[in-house]
Amino acid sequence: MKATEPRKVLISDFGDDERFTIATNLSAMIQTAFCFYHTMLKHEGKDRLIGFVDSIDIIKRLGEKLCDAERRQNLYRLRIPDQKLERNSNQACPHVACKHLPPNPYTNRCQVYEDGECWWTMQENDLDPMDIHIHKSGTSLDCAGDLVHSDEWNLMITTSALEVGFDHPAVIGTFQYMAPMNIPGFVQRIGRGGRSPSDMPVAVVVLGSRPLDSFYFHHQTILTHPSEDKLLIPIDPENQHIMKMHITSFLYDFISTYGTYHDVDACYKYLDTEETVRFVSERKNQYIRDVAKTFGIPDSEVQKHWTAIEKYLSGCSTLLEPDRPDSSFIENTRFHPDGKSVDEICQYLVQAVTRIEMEDSNGA
Repeated sequence: MKATEPRKVLISDFGDDERFTIATNLSAMIQTAFCFYHTMLKHEGKDRLIGFVDSIDIIKRLGEKLCDAERRQNLYRLRIPDQKLERNSNQACPHVACKHLPPNPYTNRCQVYEDGECWWTMQENDLDPMDIHIHKSGTSLDCAGDLVHSDEWNLMITTSALEVGFDHPAVIGTFQYMAPMNIPGFVQRIGRGGRSPSDMPVAVVVLGSRPLDSFYFHHQTILTHPSEDKLLIPIDPENQHIMKMHITSFLYDFISTYGTYHDVDACYKYLDTEETVRFVSERKNQYIRDVAKTFGIPDSEVQKHWTAIEKYLSGCSTLLEPDRPDSSFIENTRFHPDGKSVDEICQYLVQAVTRIEMEDSNGA
């Protein structure tokens, strides 16, 4: 679906008070989110949604406003099909005969239903407000903004953080707010729902009013049935920034390939930079050949990369306090199970930074 352009809307509070508000793209997403959850077919263990947005700002605003609309104001209750559920809480429900079949314009016409203000598919188990979690920057928050570590949620709103590798068996529906940044990422996102071969997942896209949103609205098959060329991830093998990161990561692949368990623990687990430099230096020719062959670059280029890496790793062992020979950065910040505690390491870092700042200010 596509949201309309932001517009001014007159609101009536069922009395003499009337006021104007602005209906934004976010308003359409909020309506869609709680309509999606409260009207979808739920089965035991298949009853959760995960929604994706593409910025920290949007996830904060969507999370706060959806929590307010869902849990504080219970706005979804304005669409309860009273006649079907034999209730009396929806003031707009005209109570036409619709218990077994939805309203029909020829037999039991209901203008409220035709206007989309009655969600006839709601069941008794749809009447409770959903628990909403917001996942960003590696942490999950509830509607009160508190950190949560439980798995008790009905809707998870997140960014690309859960785009890959999040395989919750209860997720049966996904939604995307605004046009996706790329097609491969979008395919990964809708793939978070319905992980079992027998599942029938549902994916919803709420487009905005930007040019890119309009493009996808008029070319929906790019999202629903993308061609192979749309799924290709553009990679520039000549990108030096990416190559530097991969060569640095390759360093630890090299250690795990040719080293012992002791070497791997020392270099990777305990971040012993001196041991890392020593290990590679002793096998320098082999390292250069492997990197050159893997990345298709000349030996001289590999040597330049290794020189930069070696300089950085060696810098981690420089002394922070000249009068203390045991005060290298790596020794004071490396964690050992039987050594310094995390609190002691944090305290040391705070003291070191404070001392350096004081020295800089005195020098100035």
